Amino acid sequence: MKKLFSVLSFTAVFAAGTGFVNGQTNIFPTSGSAGIGTISPNAKSILDIASTTSGVLIPRMTTAQRAAIVSPPQGLIVYQTTVPEGLYIYNTSGWVAIAPSGFNSDLIPGTAGTYNLGSYTYTWENLHLGNGIYHDGSQLLGVSSTSLAFGKNSMDALDAANNIALGNDALSNITTGNTNIAIGNESLSFTTSGSRNTGIGFESLNLLTTGIDNTAVGNKSLNVATSASFNTSIGANTFLFLTTAAYNLAVGCNAGYNNLSGNNNAYSGAYSGYENTLGSHNSGHGYSSLRENITGSYNTAIGYYAGSVSNSFTTGTFVGSNAYTTATGVSNLTGIGNNARPTASNQVRIGNSSVTSIGGYAGWTNLSDGRFKTDVAENVVGLDFILQLRPVTYHLNIDKLSNYLGEANQDDQVETAARKSKQAMIYTGFIAQEVAVAADEVGFDFSGVDYPKNEQDMYGLRYAEFVVPIVKSIQEMYTTSTQQGNMVADLNDKILELEKQNEQLMENISAINELLGIQKTNEKLAITIQQNDIAKLEQNVPNPFSNSTTISCFIPNDVKTAVILIQSANGVLIKEIVLSAKGHNQVQLDAESLPSGTFSYSLVLDGKVASTKTMIYVK
Repeated sequence: MKKLFSVLSFTAVFAAGTGFVNGQTNIFPTSGSAGIGTISPNAKSILDIASTTSGVLIPRMTTAQRAAIVSPPQGLIVYQTTVPEGLYIYNTSGWVAIAPSGFNSDLIPGTAGTYNLGSYTYTWENLHLGNGIYHDGSQLLGVSSTSLAFGKNSMDALDAANNIALGNDALSNITTGNTNIAIGNESLSFTTSGSRNTGIGFESLNLLTTGIDNTAVGNKSLNVATSASFNTSIGANTFLFLTTAAYNLAVGCNAGYNNLSGNNNAYSGAYSGYENTLGSHNSGHGYSSLRENITGSYNTAIGYYAGSVSNSFTTGTFVGSNAYTTATGVSNLTGIGNNARPTASNQVRIGNSSVTSIGGYAGWTNLSDGRFKTDVAENVVGLDFILQLRPVTYHLNIDKLSNYLGEANQDDQVETAARKSKQAMIYTGFIAQEVAVAADEVGFDFSGVDYPKNEQDMYGLRYAEFVVPIVKSIQEMYTTSTQQGNMVADLNDKILELEKQNEQLMENISAINELLGIQKTNEKLAITIQQNDIAKLEQNVPNPFSNSTTISCFIPNDVKTAVILIQSANGVLIKEIVLSAKGHNQVQLDAESLPSGTFSYSLVLDGKVASTKTMIYVK
């Protein structure tokens, strides 16, 4: 009864002097403020509750009970007692948790996978973490004083100093290795004590354990390297099979793809050095340069497909697009220029089959220092060898030659025009096989023939070497001419002596005729003497000659006109010498006005050629 009186008294006091609004079971003033625990409620509040020992207890219910409220008004607040516990407010989005059960407790959303921490428009200023960020129960982001790890199973990177791991399983087994950077799933995932390595890309440096100072950028770059060091690999699948090699460089997709243990190789360009497994000290720069060389070492190739075809050569140098050799097992060879094709060891080839001119502003110099020549012998075959040669003119079948060399022909207008022009050219020279036979027939080991070194190689001629047997031939001809000239001079002296004797005899006969008056005898002698009065043309001396030469001849007494005509090899008149004296004549020919070469000279008597001989003038 006392309790009922108190409630009725409170109600009466609460309602005194005010108007009342009746609504369901609750009664509130229509204006002003009400206070609980205070007689001076705040004028800005409709209800002011004051206490230093108690709090406000709002309705408490389970998740199911909260959800059962029919058409809740906006702003309705309840406390949910089931997990996740906390205050919930109803708004246009539905029920929303407005606070966790405590500010120093875990932040747990009301519904999994529904709410964001910040947004594109409204962001948090700073995020301070003590340990890391987790995903599905596994730590995703971890930071130490010197290292950073982001990715599933990448946290071992935090155990050593100065490591960065970004990606699942990146640096997942590191123990003591430091200063490594692994970006990409499974990059450097087996590294334990390796240091100063950088792997960027899926499975880059995946199996490396103890190697140092490697850089791999690209999908599976240096994928199986275990203890390799000092390698740089940039591009997908570069040095994909390299295990323990060092000091290698590969730049470009699949560059150095099959290299196993070759050292000190440098490749740049997709597929450059692709097939190399064991070769070392190679440099290939350009798409597919040195692509098919498997074990060769100390090779250099620059250009598209340079040095790319043969799978076995060493110490080769190739500069130019498609400059390579098709021979195998060769060494010390050089090809310079587009489609240059050396075909044997110790060989240099410049240009391709379409090249029509190779030159410069200085003659080619062959080293010829006597200090380095041994077994010197004067056994060069001269005239006998030269007379065996067959000088010819010919056309080159460039298409056939190009196909034989395996040149990569392109549908290029300039290239096509050059090939067509070269095939139309008429060349002068010898056929190498014929020269080889000629040298063999005279027993001459002639260095001017470049014999094939293998099945792919071809015959060639070194035309400069022909100078030596030609000089020997001229020397032989000069010696023979000098001997003949000496013989002619001796004969001329004898003829002069006979002429003197004949003149003396004639004088004696005339004296006898005068004394004896024997006319018939004199006539017979005159006939005999007349038979000795015959025109003659002697060989010039010396021959060949360089400054001057002497031509001797005999002019019969009954000749009215006599000239010597000098003509070039093709019949052009060079000089005409008029002879006025009868009997023996000697003409000194000065060579200054003559061009170097072979000439014919003829004795012409009364308009008719009596005799013709040949002379050689050498400047």
